[in-house]
Amino acid sequence: MLDQAGRSLALSLPLLLISLSFMSTLELPRLSRRDLPQVLFSVKENTEPGHVVGSIYDKISLPLDRRLQFFLPKNPFFTFDADGSLVVTGHLDRDDNPSLCKEPVYPEICEWSNFLIDNTGSYISLRVNIEDINDNAPRWPTPSVTITIPENSAPNFTTELSPAHDPDYGENGIKEYKLITPSAFEDTFQLRISPYQSANLKRYQTRDQQRRQKSAVPIGSPNLVLMKPLDREELPWINLTLLAIDGSPPFHTGSLDIYVRVGDENDNSPYFTFQRYVAQVPEIAPVGSIIQLHPISSNRQADDNGGTVSLVDHVHAVDRDEGANGRIYYSFARSTPLETQKSFAIDSQTGQLRVASPLSYDDGPTSWNFQVVATDNGRPPRSSLTDVSIQLKDTNNHAPSITIQSSASHQAPHSQTDSSEESTTLQVMENVKLERKLLATLTVTDRDTAAGGGEFGCSLRSEDSEHFLLVLKGQLPQVMIYDLFVSGVFDREKGPVRHVEVHCEDKGTPRLSSSHLIRILIDDENDNSPSFEFPFYRLTTKEGQPKGSIVGQVRATDPDAGENSRLVYDIQWPKGTRGMDKVLNIDRDGNLTAKVTLDREAAPYGYNLTV
Repeated sequence: MLDQAGRSLALSLPLLLISLSFMSTLELPRLSRRDLPQVLFSVKENTEPGHVVGSIYDKISLPLDRRLQFFLPKNPFFTFDADGSLVVTGHLDRDDNPSLCKEPVYPEICEWSNFLIDNTGSYISLRVNIEDINDNAPRWPTPSVTITIPENSAPNFTTELSPAHDPDYGENGIKEYKLITPSAFEDTFQLRISPYQSANLKRYQTRDQQRRQKSAVPIGSPNLVLMKPLDREELPWINLTLLAIDGSPPFHTGSLDIYVRVGDENDNSPYFTFQRYVAQVPEIAPVGSIIQLHPISSNRQADDNGGTVSLVDHVHAVDRDEGANGRIYYSFARSTPLETQKSFAIDSQTGQLRVASPLSYDDGPTSWNFQVVATDNGRPPRSSLTDVSIQLKDTNNHAPSITIQSSASHQAPHSQTDSSEESTTLQVMENVKLERKLLATLTVTDRDTAAGGGEFGCSLRSEDSEHFLLVLKGQLPQVMIYDLFVSGVFDREKGPVRHVEVHCEDKGTPRLSSSHLIRILIDDENDNSPSFEFPFYRLTTKEGQPKGSIVGQVRATDPDAGENSRLVYDIQWPKGTRGMDKVLNIDRDGNLTAKVTLDREAAPYGYNLTV
């Protein structure tokens, strides 16, 4: 019979029934499970829904004339019938549904728990032990595994194998491992199990004892132990099978195929198929381009037909070993200068040599000699060397460069004479007769030395070619000096600027050229008088206009430039008139303004004046 402590927690029945309609799990504040009366049931996992687990009346003692009604909060696994029977309602899978098991030591113990409430408002702690059944076979994540054992491994060489997994626990879990070997290798391999280590093992056993359930200590991890040396040349591959067997009927067995690869010992060094490689690289080779190599054998540079060996795009070495021991990587020898390693790069996998930075026949080295190393991936690694020689070929990749130095008397203010500029500004006076006057000196250079690259010529291009003459003054290797002369008379009013283009072209392949524009400013001379738009102006204004009002405007122009074209206006009155300078005034823009209020009666015929 329920004790008085349980009854003291009672709530009113109407309030209890309303609460149950909204709660799937009942929580009791300030009350732990161990303070309540407990009822324990047991049921095997995978029991079909509808199965009656047991009756609560078999768990508690009540007078025959008194029966209590029990309520279980709604849940996906169990329910209570009106007769007090605990009935399975959901799928009970302790292996794949951890939410079924609320014990902290799952999967060793799977126990579902909740609370029962009777119609007096008392609580009972309900626990259902979900018993494991042997419904799973041991298995590995993959059906096979490949391991490598070096052929020079000593006895007791151990390789750890992945343990199998069995969701079942205890006697239903993995009980033992067995190794299946070919008859020829029965004494070569041995299976050794590493002991299981767990800080919680003692606690698991204690909880099992409380449940009176048999439980075996989980088996350890399998290890494959080599007992006798292997010979790769005799047999490079050995096939084994590892079995995992569980411990209770119906017995299940899982298998793992083990492919043992007998690893090669690194007893061969790589060797190059040719002892030397030579190459010619044009200086215009783009960065990243592959260098074509002439391979040279140890005792000859040409084949039997007298021709050179075919070009190859990489150095090449071979290694008789296999796997990592035969895997070759290419690199520069340690003796290779850093500048060489900046100019070229080698692909460690393919042995291809590439241009790593721009090359210049004029500004950098023109030949390189270095060694390439072929190293295998063995332990310890082995290596060999080959020689590489690269010659840089000059190409016609520079156009002639033009530098102009003007004569001091013809240099314009802020003139541009730097060779990096594309134009230069000079000046000459107009109306001055020039007879073969030196205008500027041109220095033309070409940095190329390839055939025709350093040979060039220059010419003039101008609409006023009769005024200009280009004369070769001197010549040095890759340098030519010209004088530019000017002749004739220039009229600025016919054109303030003359253009002359110096064009230079070399004789290389391909032909390269450059041009330099010379702008010649014609310096103005005051050789023109101002002229009015009209020879006569008739202006009309109303009398009575206030002082300062504009009477009219006259306009003149001057084709000269600068100060020579800046105009000043002045009024000239006829002889015999006095005081007229107090009547009208003219400003620098040609505006006539009244200095007094004009009166028609004072000058009925107006005013005659000259500007």
